[in-house]
Amino acid sequence: VVRGLIADRTGTVAAVDAEAIGRASADLGAGRRRKGEQVDPAVGLVLRAKIGDRIARGEVVGQVHARDEASADAASAATLEALTLVEGEIERPDLIHAWIPA
Repeated sequence: VVRGLIADRTGTVAAVDAEAIGRASADLGAGRRRKGEQVDPAVGLVLRAKIGDRIARGEVVGQVHARDEASADAASAATLEALTLVEGEIERPDLIHAWIPA
């Protein structure tokens, strides 16, 4: 199942809970919770919305790759819940904080 990740509300992305998204991805089978568990290379999450992006309800902000509809539903809900949206604009964080000399 490949499905668009549809924003359920409007706002500016102020924060992303990366741990929650990692758990949602692991629940799909894209990661291990314990040593020895299998990883399913056919599943995972794509999140295109970044901090500072303005998104609108109904907008596609990513994709969910899952083995079944129920897993896709759960991953979509968890991923959207991991986004903190606010009104107005916010300053985008630097993507590169510093260069470390060789």
